Amino acid sequence: MATFSPHQIANLVGQTGGDHGQAAQMLQGVGGIDPSQPDHADMLDQLGIDPQALRQGDYQEHLDAQEAPGFAGYQPGQDLSGQQAQFSPDDLL
Repeated sequence: MATFSPHQIANLVGQTGGDHGQAAQMLQGVGGIDPSQPDHADMLDQLGIDPQALRQGDYQEHLDAQEAPGFAGYQPGQDLSGQQAQFSPDDLL
């Protein structure tokens, strides 16, 4: 199964109009997120992300947008709590 980084999930929450700040706090220090694991699926549900849809690739357009130049969400390789992610209306696909 695919795993996702905390940065990808926090960005996905922001891109779908959720509370990305809360997501960043919840995901701080979490390793790879596997939506097929029940505890990870519960956390995704709490953040407004459908774990089954994530497993099936339904959020792929959002994940691809995170790779685009100029994307101002959470950046990999940096601590989530030290970043100020911003999501524009264009990010809300």
